[in-house]
Amino acid sequence: MMNAWWRIRKRRSKSDYVSSSFMKTLTDDWSSPRLIDFLVFLRMEYAKKMFRETEVTVGGVSEHVGYTNTTSFKKIVGMSPGQYRESQAKNEERRLAVDNDK
Repeated sequence: MMNAWWRIRKRRSKSDYVSSSFMKTLTDDWSSPRLIDFLVFLRMEYAKKMFRETEVTVGGVSEHVGYTNTTSFKKIVGMSPGQYRESQAKNEERRLAVDNDK
């Protein structure tokens, strides 16, 4: 199951388009998660990427990935979008500090 998610994630990183036949091939052998769970997974991964790599507002990211509020993000990720962005910025600062010490 995770292998299928990884394959589509890898494929998705090359393009924003995933053909329906490719999706069907991947989802035919899944007993779980359901397709909707996978789509939620993709949306959350894309939202997290946008929070890490852009300065787009929380509302802008929510709108871009197809949510009208941030409740789903908080439920799935375990923190609000603002907290996630802040934690990622701190992690990046730590990584840069360690790289500079080497």
